[in-house]
Amino acid sequence: MRVFVTGANGFIGRYVIAKLSAEGHEVVAAVRRPGELKHRFPQVKIVFADLNTAVSPEDWRPLLEGCDALVNCAGLLQDAGSDRLQAVHIDAPRAMFEAAARLGIKRIVHISAISAEPEAGTDYAATKHACDQYLQSLDLDWVIVRPSLVYGAHAYGGTSLMRAFAALPWVLPLIGKGDQAFQPIFVKDLADAVLAALTRSDLARKVIEPVGPDQLTYKEILVKMRSWLGLPPPRFFTAPDILLRLALWFGDKVKIGPLNSTSLRQIEFGNVAPVEPFIAATGIKPQSMDEVFTQNPSFAQEIWHARLYFLKPAIRLVLALMWFLSGLIGLFTAHDVSEQVAGAIGVSFLAPLLTVFTCALDIGIAWLLLTRRLRRMIGVLQLGVILSYTVALTLFMPGLWSDPLGPLLKNVPIFVLVLVSMAIDQDR
Repeated sequence: MRVFVTGANGFIGRYVIAKLSAEGHEVVAAVRRPGELKHRFPQVKIVFADLNTAVSPEDWRPLLEGCDALVNCAGLLQDAGSDRLQAVHIDAPRAMFEAAARLGIKRIVHISAISAEPEAGTDYAATKHACDQYLQSLDLDWVIVRPSLVYGAHAYGGTSLMRAFAALPWVLPLIGKGDQAFQPIFVKDLADAVLAALTRSDLARKVIEPVGPDQLTYKEILVKMRSWLGLPPPRFFTAPDILLRLALWFGDKVKIGPLNSTSLRQIEFGNVAPVEPFIAATGIKPQSMDEVFTQNPSFAQEIWHARLYFLKPAIRLVLALMWFLSGLIGLFTAHDVSEQVAGAIGVSFLAPLLTVFTCALDIGIAWLLLTRRLRRMIGVLQLGVILSYTVALTLFMPGLWSDPLGPLLKNVPIFVLVLVSMAIDQDR
């Protein structure tokens, strides 16, 4: 079977690709960044597709030609940057389903969420639900898959956030009493469910809800994750309401990661369902979290990831603040340095211009870091500027190396910190 997979670069999408490939199916993976996937799955055909703009059946028709089935793994928690819920959850999938129908592709597996109900009160749930309803209205052999919290030895999205909380030192914050309910499903069990939905005719035109065998509270999941990471039992505290509101406000504004009001509403709405219908429909007996963690022990890398989760944005913000203040303060204090450097190379008249240029450059780097523009190049730009400043000041003001405040010595750890930020920049 030749299967077209959207959202192929995501957490669920990659496991779906791996499962389909292992079972001998041919996969066509649709992604926005083909380079990130082609080296991981050299046997897979990679095609470019942007669900924010591919909202017409004609956009999808040439990509779907020759395929026998479609799996839609694409999803978005909230509007962010150029990503829009309306496009990713409704407009693009509708266009894709219509193109599939025109090409005679009957089997469509759509990954939704167990909490995708209008009563959840979020745009995420409303748009996901609207897509589910539309697909059910079509005369196709659709299967809608609505999992609970999906987790794995690797983590992305909400499970990354939980793991980061679980790895915090001293005490762990809870939302309220920490009694929000989940039935976490192991990602490999979910991939098995997707395979069954693709290949079994008795699952056509059904909604299945993959859930784990155990109903766990948020607090219990944190305890299990912390134990899996090899860390001692935690102490808990209830996050003050004002602190929680501030964190959610910040998450809504910066739109980075799963810490936002949408996540909280989806968590509080509920993510549980009886496991028996899922087992009866698919024959899959999902593993418990204890079983998964026992069979997939953690190593230092998992602890690094968990502990760097909050440090990663902190590094970016600290670097942005450093560049901004450097440029701002330099506008008022760097004239003497600029005159000395410009004079040494015989262009004293350019000293004011040199001051303005370097300060504007520093402030511009701060802006790029905060807005995440030129994300792939900003690290190289920072390294180049730090190196240029260091070389120029070494040549024309070598005495700064022996200055007790270390204005040049500080460039060395800053240079290394930029390297660290580049090394951990990738999200997926």
